[in-house]
This record gives sequence, C-alpha cells and structure tokens, in this order.
Amino acid sequence: MDARAGVAALLVGVGMFTGCSSQASDHATDGATDDAARAIAAGDPAYALDRLRHNNGEVGGAAPTLEDSLPNHRYALGDTGEVASYSDALALGTVTGVRKGIGVTWRDDDNYTVVDFDDMAADTRTVVVTMTVADGTGAITPGDGPISFRVLVPSLADPDRFAAGMAGLGRIAVVLHRDATDFDSTPWRPLMNDNLIGVIADDGTLTLPGLARGAVFAGDLHTAAQLLAAARAPDTTTTVPVP
Repeated sequence: MDARAGVAALLVGVGMFTGCSSQASDHATDGATDDAARAIAAGDPAYALDRLRHNNGEVGGAAPTLEDSLPNHRYALGDTGEVASYSDALALGTVTGVRKGIGVTWRDDDNYTVVDFDDMAADTRTVVVTMTVADGTGAITPGDGPISFRVLVPSLADPDRFAAGMAGLGRIAVVLHRDATDFDSTPWRPLMNDNLIGVIADDGTLTLPGLARGAVFAGDLHTAAQLLAAARAPDTTTTVPVP
C-alpha cells in the first residue's frame, strides 16, 4: 500500500472526522465515588511500560512517526474538504497520581455493562492518570493546570500491578486525543491505543519504552526540547488520497 494511502486509511479508520463516542450503557457510574479510596500507591513503572510494549493494539490510530502524530501536523483527505490531525494535544509534565477507573463487561461493541474495576467479570479495565502540565501544545496549555487521561489495562497485565506501575512514572510526554465515552471520567487518552507515553529522563532525554518500535517511531526527536520544538513549528497540511 502507498504510504500516503495508508495514512488516509488510518485517519478514516479511527473516526477522526466524526469523533469517537460510545453507545449508552445499561449501568451508570456513581458520581459520588471516593477517588481517594481508589488512589494507587506507586509501583514499578518498568512493569507497566513492558505490558504496554507487548500490547498488540499499539499500531492503531497513529501516523508513521512521532513528529507526524503531533497536533500541528494535519492531513487533508483528497478533495473532500476534510482536514484532521491524529492528535489533539501534547502534554509534558509529571505524574502526580493514578486511580482505578472502571471495568466493562462486553457483549458486543454497543452492548456492555459498566462494573467496578475490581469486578472479576470485567473484560476490560481503565486506570486514570493525573499529571501536571509544564508544557503543552494543541488543546492543552500549561495554564490549564493538571489534566487526567485514561489508559486501558493491557489484556495480559495484572490490573493492580499495572496501575501501580503507572503511578510510579515520573516526568512524561504524552500525545493525546479526545475519545469521549459515556462512562469514563475523562475524554483524554494517549494515541496508539494508549501506548504513546514518552518518558523524560533527568537530562531531558526522551524515550518511548511503551512502544516495541519506539526508537524508530521517535525518529529525530530524542529530547523533550526537540519534541516541543517540533510541536511548536508552523502547522503543516499534507494531502493524502482517499482510500
């Protein structure tokens, strides 16, 4: 497949133009949930990143490179008049907390029940990560204050150990898109099926340990400063053929 056609197919496939929303659930979440009681103590981030790296869904909804995934890189689908980017925001900051999200039991794509994270019947679970915003582009800026995004627990991960590992992350850079649902508390989630979470070392070095092909995907963006510079460059629009 031609590379540009592949980009167009991915854009259409992830519903960038119409947005992602879920059908109504037959179980409403309790708005009075005590978030403090669901907070997770920090554990080993290497475990969480390893589980993300072995997540089979990492290729979904992403451009060929990290730079191409940023909010200032736009794609026009032929002569349709439709223009979109893969992501809505880039945020750099420090993880300040993680709490258990929700569990879901699935019957099919639009038939599910929301259950507690710890319910043994749950087919999928999410954790909610809160981080400061030291720098940001797109729909998120430092003046917005802390943000939260959700991460789907990989199917082969121990849910509690994974949540603790996410809580152990320090400085991160995360490329986010809005994926609103009827049952999650935040519309934000990382690109590439939640795998696109970069780790920033004390010296500013940026790595993508949650991606099996992280070094190749990062391309020439090896530091947080280089990532920010790319994200703050003038907007570009590439026309791709409609598949």
